[in-house]
Amino acid sequence: MRIRDVECVFDGWFSINIPQNWKYETSSDLLSIYPMNAGKGAVQISFFRRTEADKSSAEIANHHLDRFINQYEIEVDIYSRKIIEAPCYIVANVAGTYQSDYIKVWTIVNQDKMLLITYICNKKTRELNTVENIIYSINFIDKTSYCNE
Repeated sequence: MRIRDVECVFDGWFSINIPQNWKYETSSDLLSIYPMNAGKGAVQISFFRRTEADKSSAEIANHHLDRFINQYEIEVDIYSRKIIEAPCYIVANVAGTYQSDYIKVWTIVNQDKMLLITYICNKKTRELNTVENIIYSINFIDKTSYCNE
């Protein structure tokens, strides 16, 4: 039986469903999420205002994903890159290795916001399924968006 998720809203940015057996901590622009008991890894979400008005959401998502990969010298599994176009945002993600740890990175971009999300652990486990459920539960809070009507 799955423990119910708790919907959390972060400072007018987005809502996210976090399992009750997971814990979260926030700072000014960073959200950390991890299992309370015997977790394998942690999720970190940074949030930014979108500044590149002349580029598409897909271009921005890809650019910032590549920038993060290059900055931290992540060894990317070339077959892991995905671009997902949802009605209200674009998701770009990739998986690979960072200093011998498993890492998965997502950038999620809508009309005026961007999230950079990482999940890092010693090795890939079934915990990744829970992490992906958490990430794909994200809904941007935007009064001007038809997606929140």
